[in-house]
Amino acid sequence: MTRLQGGDGMRLLQLILSRLILSRLILSRRGLVVPALFFACCQWVLAGCAGLPPSHAVSALERDEVETAFLQKIALSKQCLNLDAEVTVSYSSFLQDATLSGYLQVKSPALLKFVAINPLGQPFIVLVTDGERFRYLSVPDAKVYDGSVHAKAFSRYAPKGLDPGLAFYWLAGMPPPDRFSILGVSRDSNGNYWVELCCGPESIESRILYDKEANVVKRHIALDRRGRIVIDVRYDDFTDNTCGFPGKVIVSSLENNGTLEIYLSDFVLDADLPRGDFVIDPPTGFKKVLVQ
Repeated sequence: MTRLQGGDGMRLLQLILSRLILSRLILSRRGLVVPALFFACCQWVLAGCAGLPPSHAVSALERDEVETAFLQKIALSKQCLNLDAEVTVSYSSFLQDATLSGYLQVKSPALLKFVAINPLGQPFIVLVTDGERFRYLSVPDAKVYDGSVHAKAFSRYAPKGLDPGLAFYWLAGMPPPDRFSILGVSRDSNGNYWVELCCGPESIESRILYDKEANVVKRHIALDRRGRIVIDVRYDDFTDNTCGFPGKVIVSSLENNGTLEIYLSDFVLDADLPRGDFVIDPPTGFKKVLVQ
């Protein structure tokens, strides 16, 4: 596994962005003073050639019980508003293996800040976003990139079904509250439940794999209007607190046989993240580049 630093960070980010979109991360954390932010935008465009996992019908009573528990789980998202953790992002394919490590902060619904650090503990990439605009700082290159998440250069890499304005919910493994209706419930072979939701951006439907006993979401599959998979995210290694944040988030690409793995650790479970933490001013002398 190659650990990147310096200008290699931009090349890896370009590689990742050419197929996915992540979200955001943290700038100043636990005494670390950083003049920049790294917004980790990670989502994987799937070929859509794979079918949905098999499921089995449930009784009306069982459906009602699952829906009630699921809605109670979603209600918790109104209490769990901040995610603050150390992070390692690994990308693996037949062409390249690479890793970025650093710190991540995300505030519901869309504020995100990511700082990548080199082996010496020095920040070399910073990314922040508010769901509408992003700022990316490349410290070795002394450049800052600003633009809208709706700009062609950014949005053309964003997979359908991923709303940058809901970055927190994708990373936290929680469907956003009050933005969906339940269409159906079925059971998988392991006793977990598939909850069918409608509708997200661009009429995207979702299949949520819900573990009722553990009260966590284990998988989120988004489908386009034709029923094709456009994004598939798996969650594991959950925290023990009420929010049940995932310590492991995996996004796989069927088209390119690539996998993006996000490992979160050392959570600050009582984090209070003011909006000002997600605003970064570039250092003096940095060249500004407007992303169209």
